[in-house]
Amino acid sequence: MSWHILMKGAIVQAGEGDLEAARRAKALGHVLIEQHRYNPPTRRGCARRYTWRMAVVEGEKSAAVSLADQRLKWASFALLAAIVLHDLDHIRQDRSVEPLVVGIGIIGDIAIITLVVLVMRGHRLAPLAATVIGFANILGFIAVHMVPDWGPLSDGYPDLPVDALSWVLAAIPMAAALWLALGGWVSLRATRRLA
Repeated sequence: MSWHILMKGAIVQAGEGDLEAARRAKALGHVLIEQHRYNPPTRRGCARRYTWRMAVVEGEKSAAVSLADQRLKWASFALLAAIVLHDLDHIRQDRSVEPLVVGIGIIGDIAIITLVVLVMRGHRLAPLAATVIGFANILGFIAVHMVPDWGPLSDGYPDLPVDALSWVLAAIPMAAALWLALGGWVSLRATRRLA
């Protein structure tokens, strides 16, 4: 009976916009099941029982992971949008770019799209991928655009006649990549605390 009331309450709360209702109900459901389950004695006495304090701590940890995951989603979408704007700026500039630079850009775009899919699916590797891809994008933008031309993998803006908009549209992806990398790092730490 109490399980039934708990589930209905969680459904009503979710309908009212409480996105964490199911997670809290799950933790409390574990408590209900453990309190009413027969625990046969073990070799050293009684089996360890799931307590209310354990359920509360588990619920707090899962809420922290959920918040970190939401931030990771926003950061990955922000980086994707910033990269699309930067790519469109390359089209607006209407100038030739080294084929290797274009190849690096395509590989980066594929990595970011793959990351968005991982984050949206809640994949366990999404925080690690976000951290690596975020920092790789920062370093890539610095190496390709922010320093003077140094070779075939460079499209150095200091040596090119680009306007202020191009500089801004090269800086925004770096800021979004930093947000993503830090969000991935925070999410990694939150998931490691659960283990």
